[in-house]
Amino acid sequence: MDIYKYADVSTGHMKQEDSELLHDLGDARFPMSVAEYEHGFFIPLPTLEDFHDHVKADLLKAGMSDAFCNLCEHCIKAGCFVIRLDTDGGDIEELPKFDW
Repeated sequence: MDIYKYADVSTGHMKQEDSELLHDLGDARFPMSVAEYEHGFFIPLPTLEDFHDHVKADLLKAGMSDAFCNLCEHCIKAGCFVIRLDTDGGDIEELPKFDW
């Protein structure tokens, strides 16, 4: 059995436009899998190498914000394999928070 680390993060660390894009995901151009639930999203994270090689550029091309990309990178560097973005998730002091 494998056990992986995940980040439990407030949806306030992404912009409302990011949430709307994740919600309307039916687009094959989006570079990451997303599982939506009532209070947020589960998003598997790539390796840091893949993130830098192509995923970040693909996210920006799909319309995601720099803030969302910085959040993903922060969680990858912290050793997380998944982000759980939740309305009651935790805050990350080093990253901006958006009021929406």
